[in-house]
Amino acid sequence: MRTLAAIGLVIGLVLAFLVQVPPASALTAAECEAWMAQLGGETAGLPLPRAERESLLRQLDEATRKDRERKPRESLESVTTFQERAAALARDGKVSRTEGERLKNLSEAVRRCLEHVGGGHQP
Repeated sequence: MRTLAAIGLVIGLVLAFLVQVPPASALTAAECEAWMAQLGGETAGLPLPRAERESLLRQLDEATRKDRERKPRESLESVTTFQERAAALARDGKVSRTEGERLKNLSEAVRRCLEHVGGGHQP
């Protein structure tokens, strides 16, 4: 059990490091898309019923499309919806605690990146 706790702590620390977003001037839309692609990869690998997994992936596709169309507000709304759905899956035990934390941290990195690139700079 201690080994699992230690692994969880290490994963948490690594993810916390990954969520740190550089200053706004250093971020580009391409970098946000790279974060979204990473989050999409994580999501695609989740052991979920197909419909739930595809619903999450559609939210990310929508966020990417809106970002490419230079509609940062709509892109952020799609990411926020993704975060809410992912949190519900974790809360309901449909994904492991570790998977839930990864989704939470990666989606937060995406959200922060989009805010900085889009000029929102919200906390």
